[in-house]
Amino acid sequence: MILFLLGCGISALCAWILLRHVGSRWGIDLADEPRKTHEGPTPRIGGLAIFPAWITVGFLCGQPLAIAVGATLLFLLGFGDDLVRLNSSRKLQAQVVVGVITFALGLRMASLPSLSGGSMELPWMISLVLTVGWIVGWTNAMNLIDGLDGLATGIILIGMAFTAMILPGGGGVAWGVAGAAAGFFWFNFPRAKMFLGDGGAYLAGYLFAVLSLTAPGGRGVPFLATLLSVPLLDTAFAFLRRAWRGLPVMKGDAEHIHHHLRAFGWKSPVVALVLHGATAVAGAVAWVAFQNGGSGWKGLIGVLLAGGSGIWFLATRPNPAGIDQNNSASPASSSVAGSETVSSSST
Repeated sequence: MILFLLGCGISALCAWILLRHVGSRWGIDLADEPRKTHEGPTPRIGGLAIFPAWITVGFLCGQPLAIAVGATLLFLLGFGDDLVRLNSSRKLQAQVVVGVITFALGLRMASLPSLSGGSMELPWMISLVLTVGWIVGWTNAMNLIDGLDGLATGIILIGMAFTAMILPGGGGVAWGVAGAAAGFFWFNFPRAKMFLGDGGAYLAGYLFAVLSLTAPGGRGVPFLATLLSVPLLDTAFAFLRRAWRGLPVMKGDAEHIHHHLRAFGWKSPVVALVLHGATAVAGAVAWVAFQNGGSGWKGLIGVLLAGGSGIWFLATRPNPAGIDQNNSASPASSSVAGSETVSSSST
C-alpha cells in the first residue's frame, strides 16, 4: 500500500507540473487527421509522469540491473518519438537491441511450464529468441492498445496489480507502477488533459514483459498472456487483417477493438470501462489458474477463444459508420513500433 500510494503521488505531482509548465510546448498531438477524435492540441508526454514514479519505487525495492537498464532505454526511445517522430524500422531495431541487452544481463525466459504442470528448460538460443520476442511483442502491444483516453492507463493499473500478486517478494515494483498509473489516470481519462505517449506505453509494456519472467517456473508467461489478453488479441488481429488484405502490417488502421465498440454508439468512457472490466475478468482467470498450481495454458486458451470469438463477431458484422477500412495513417506517423494516433490518445 505504501509503494502504491508513493507511485500514485509522484505520478500525479509530475503530471500536474508538466501540464502547468511544459504541457503546451512539448510533444503536442494535433487533431490533424480524420481518425483523431480529440479536440485541440494535447500533450503526449505522460510517460514523463510515470517514469519518475517507477524509478523511485524501483530504487527502494532494489530493482535488478537488467530491468533498470532495459526500461530506461525503452522509455527514452519512446519519449524521443513523442517529441520528434523517429523512423519506425529503427525503433523496432532498437527494441530488439534492448531485448538482447536484457538477456545478456541475466533476465531471460529460461523455462516454460509444461501442460502437465512441470517446467521445461529452454536451450540458450531458443531462450534468446523467445526473450527478445516477448519483450518486443509486449512493448508494441501496449503501444497499440493506447488508442482511447484512459484505456491503456487503466489496463496498466489493473494488470500491474494482478502481476504484483504472483511475484516473489510481494511485487513491490509492480505495486508502485500500478500506483503511478492510478495517479496519472486522473489526467488521462476522457477528456484527457495528457496522453500516455509512446514513452509511457513502451515503459509499461517492457515492465510487464520482464516482471512476468521473474515468476517461478516460467509460469508468468501464460499468466501475463491471459491477463493482458485484450492487447494481445487486439495486436494479433491487427497483424492478421492487414496481412489478409495485402497491406503493410506495420501500417495503422482504424479497426481496433475500441473502434468497433465505438461504432455501436458507445461513448469513449464506456468503451474504456468495458475493456477495463474485460481485463479484470481475464486477470481473475489468470490468478485462479496460477493459484491452482497448473501450467496456466488451459486458462489462456479459454480466454483467447472467448475473446477471439467476440472480436471476430465485431470484425465481421456489417461495416458500421465510423470505421473506414481503407483509412490508415502514413508510415511516418503510425506503425507497430511507433504511434497509432487513431482515436483520442497517443497511439
